Amino acid sequence: FMCRSCRFKKCVEFGMTFDVSPAETVNIERPIDEPSTSTAVPIVPSPQAIRESILDRINHEYRESADQRRVKELAFAKEVNLIKTNHPSQEYFISNVRHNYESLRILVTESMPLIRSVYSNFDSLSLDVKVALSKCFIKFSVVESYYLTQRDWRDTTYFVVSLITCFDLNNSSEWVTKGDNIQREEDLKQFLRQYATEYTMFLMSIRKSESISERELQAMIVLSFLDLDAADSIPDGIHEEAEKIRAQVFDELAIHYRDDLKVTDYAGKIGRLVSIYHTMSEASTVLAEELRMYSTVFGV
Repeated sequence: FMCRSCRFKKCVEFGMTFDVSPAETVNIERPIDEPSTSTAVPIVPSPQAIRESILDRINHEYRESADQRRVKELAFAKEVNLIKTNHPSQEYFISNVRHNYESLRILVTESMPLIRSVYSNFDSLSLDVKVALSKCFIKFSVVESYYLTQRDWRDTTYFVVSLITCFDLNNSSEWVTKGDNIQREEDLKQFLRQYATEYTMFLMSIRKSESISERELQAMIVLSFLDLDAADSIPDGIHEEAEKIRAQVFDELAIHYRDDLKVTDYAGKIGRLVSIYHTMSEASTVLAEELRMYSTVFGV
C-alpha cells in the first residue's frame, strides 16, 4: 500500500509518459490490423474506425442528467435558503454542509445512466462490484467541479462544489449555517478548513492550466469511471473492459485534437490532460476522507 504522496508521484509519471515533444511521439493507439513499426508519428485511427463514440454517448447522458440534477439542486437550495453569489452570468449559491450532502446524493441518483454508458453490463453485475464501481462518482464529482471552477471562477478564491454551488476559500464562516443544526460548530469549521486547504492544494497546482474544453470534459468523465481502486475485488474482466474503453478515449481525443483543433503534438496534449486528471483523482481521495469524517465524527 502506497501513501498518497507516492501514489501521486506514480500517477504523474504515468500521465507524463504521454507528454512528449513532436520529435518524441509515441504510439497511443493499439494497431487495428498489423502492428506498425514506424515511430515517426502516433497512430491515430480514422473516425470511421471507431464504430460508436464513447465521448458522444457520455455527453448525451451527462447533459440529460445535469439538467435533472440542476432542477433538484435549485429546489433544495431554496429550501435551505442558500445565499446567491454575485456571479455576472451564472447562477451560483454559497454551499453549506447540508447542501453538500444533498447535492452528492442527487449526483449519484441522477447520474447512474453515466456509469451504465461506460459499463454496458453494469445492471448484471453483483452488488459488491456495483458498490466498488460506484465509488468512482466521487472522482466524477471532482472532475465536474474543476471544469466549472475553471470556466466560471477562474482567477478567484471560489471553488465549485456542485452544479449550482461553490465556496469561498477565504470565507469559511459561510460553510456552516444555523440551519445546518450542527453541534460542535466551531470544531466542524476548523475541520472543514483543514480539508479544504488539502483539497484545494491539489487543484491549485493545476488551476493555472489551460481551460478544459467540453470534449476534454467528456473524456475525463469517462476516465473517472475507469479509475478503479486496486483495493476492491473487481473481476479481471471489468479491468480488461476498462482498459479497452480507456484506449478508445485516447483514440477519440487524438482525432479531436488532430482534426478539430489541428494540433500536431496531440500525444503531448493527451499527456498533459492525463496528468491533470490524476491530480484531480488525488483530490478526490481527500474529498472521500472528508465525507467519511462528516459522518463518523460529526454525525452529519
